[in-house]
Amino acid sequence: MDLNPNQVLLIKNIGEESMFVNLVYVKGYKTGTNISYNIKSLHRKGYIDKTKCKEDERKVYLTLTKKGLNVLAMIDSVLLSHSNLLREVRIDDKNMNEINKILCKLQKTFEI
Repeated sequence: MDLNPNQVLLIKNIGEESMFVNLVYVKGYKTGTNISYNIKSLHRKGYIDKTKCKEDERKVYLTLTKKGLNVLAMIDSVLLSHSNLLREVRIDDKNMNEINKILCKLQKTFEI
Protein backbone atom coordinates (compact mmCIF):
# COMPACT_ATOMS: atom_id res chain seq x y z
CA MET A 1 0.00 0.00 0.00
CA ASP A 2 1.31 3.45 -0.87
CA LEU A 3 -0.09 5.29 2.16
CA ASN A 4 1.65 6.76 5.16
CA PRO A 5 0.04 6.59 8.64
CA ASN A 6 -1.15 10.20 8.39
CA GLN A 7 -3.00 9.46 5.17
CA VAL A 8 -4.60 6.36 6.68
CA LEU A 9 -5.80 8.52 9.57
CA LEU A 10 -7.30 11.04 7.14
CA ILE A 11 -9.12 8.27 5.27
CA LYS A 12 -10.54 7.00 8.55
CA ASN A 13 -11.63 10.49 9.60
CA ILE A 14 -13.30 11.27 6.26
CA GLY A 15 -15.17 7.98 6.44
CA GLU A 16 -18.15 7.15 4.26
CA GLU A 17 -19.57 10.68 4.25
CA SER A 18 -18.39 13.76 2.39
CA MET A 19 -16.46 16.25 4.48
CA PHE A 20 -15.44 19.83 3.81
CA VAL A 21 -11.68 20.35 3.74
CA ASN A 22 -12.07 23.08 6.38
CA LEU A 23 -13.82 20.59 8.68
CA VAL A 24 -10.69 18.46 8.66
CA TYR A 25 -8.90 21.42 10.27
CA VAL A 26 -11.79 22.54 12.53
CA LYS A 27 -12.40 19.09 13.99
CA GLY A 28 -8.73 18.86 14.81
CA TYR A 29 -7.78 15.96 12.58
CA LYS A 30 -4.20 16.97 12.85
CA THR A 31 -1.97 14.28 11.52
CA GLY A 32 1.46 15.50 12.49
CA THR A 33 2.32 16.72 9.01
CA ASN A 34 0.93 19.09 6.45
CA ILE A 35 -2.74 18.19 5.95
CA SER A 36 -2.88 19.93 2.57
CA TYR A 37 0.01 17.80 1.30
CA ASN A 38 -1.70 14.59 2.44
CA ILE A 39 -5.03 15.58 0.89
CA LYS A 40 -3.32 16.36 -2.44
CA SER A 41 -1.42 13.09 -2.26
CA LEU A 42 -4.56 11.06 -1.51
CA HIS A 43 -6.33 12.75 -4.40
CA ARG A 44 -3.43 12.15 -6.79
CA LYS A 45 -3.26 8.48 -5.77
CA GLY A 46 -7.01 8.03 -6.33
CA TYR A 47 -8.16 7.53 -2.73
CA ILE A 48 -10.30 10.67 -2.48
CA ASP A 49 -12.29 12.92 -4.77
CA LYS A 50 -12.35 16.67 -4.30
CA THR A 51 -15.54 18.45 -5.39
CA LYS A 52 -16.29 22.17 -5.19
CA CYS A 53 -19.48 23.14 -3.40
CA LYS A 54 -22.11 24.46 -5.85
CA GLU A 55 -23.28 27.19 -3.45
CA ASP A 56 -19.81 28.38 -2.46
CA GLU A 57 -16.95 27.40 -4.76
CA ARG A 58 -14.42 28.28 -2.08
CA LYS A 59 -15.54 25.18 -0.18
CA VAL A 60 -14.29 21.77 -1.27
CA TYR A 61 -15.85 18.42 -0.36
CA LEU A 62 -13.65 15.38 0.25
CA THR A 63 -15.20 12.02 -0.56
CA LEU A 64 -13.57 8.60 -0.56
CA THR A 65 -13.37 6.85 -3.90
CA LYS A 66 -13.94 3.10 -4.25
CA LYS A 67 -10.21 2.66 -3.65
CA GLY A 68 -10.47 4.82 -0.50
CA LEU A 69 -13.54 2.91 0.70
CA ASN A 70 -11.60 -0.35 0.32
CA VAL A 71 -8.86 1.05 2.56
CA LEU A 72 -11.50 2.23 5.04
CA ALA A 73 -12.93 -1.31 5.14
CA MET A 74 -9.46 -2.69 5.88
CA ILE A 75 -8.94 -0.12 8.64
CA ASP A 76 -12.30 -0.97 10.19
CA SER A 77 -11.51 -4.68 9.99
CA VAL A 78 -8.20 -4.20 11.80
CA LEU A 79 -9.84 -2.01 14.46
CA LEU A 80 -12.57 -4.62 15.02
CA SER A 81 -9.94 -7.32 15.34
CA HIS A 82 -8.05 -5.23 17.91
CA SER A 83 -11.26 -4.53 19.78
CA ASN A 84 -12.04 -8.24 19.96
CA LEU A 85 -8.54 -8.98 21.25
CA LEU A 86 -8.94 -6.35 23.96
CA ARG A 87 -12.25 -7.88 25.05
CA GLU A 88 -10.58 -11.29 25.26
CA VAL A 89 -8.10 -9.92 27.79
CA ARG A 90 -10.94 -8.12 29.60
CA ILE A 91 -10.07 -4.54 28.71
CA ASP A 92 -13.43 -2.83 28.42
CA ASP A 93 -14.49 0.69 27.36
CA LYS A 94 -13.95 2.05 30.89
CA ASN A 95 -10.38 0.70 30.94
CA MET A 96 -9.73 2.08 27.45
CA ASN A 97 -10.96 5.53 28.47
CA GLU A 98 -8.55 5.53 31.42
CA ILE A 99 -5.69 4.30 29.24
CA ASN A 100 -6.49 7.02 26.69
CA LYS A 101 -6.45 9.72 29.39
CA ILE A 102 -3.06 8.52 30.61
CA LEU A 103 -1.64 8.39 27.08
CA CYS A 104 -2.90 11.93 26.37
CA LYS A 105 -1.21 13.16 29.55
CA LEU A 106 2.01 11.45 28.52
CA GLN A 107 1.80 12.95 25.05
CA LYS A 108 1.32 16.46 26.45
CA THR A 109 4.17 15.92 28.89
CA PHE A 110 6.65 14.94 26.20
CA GLU A 111 5.57 17.31 23.40
CA ILE A 112 8.18 19.82 22.42
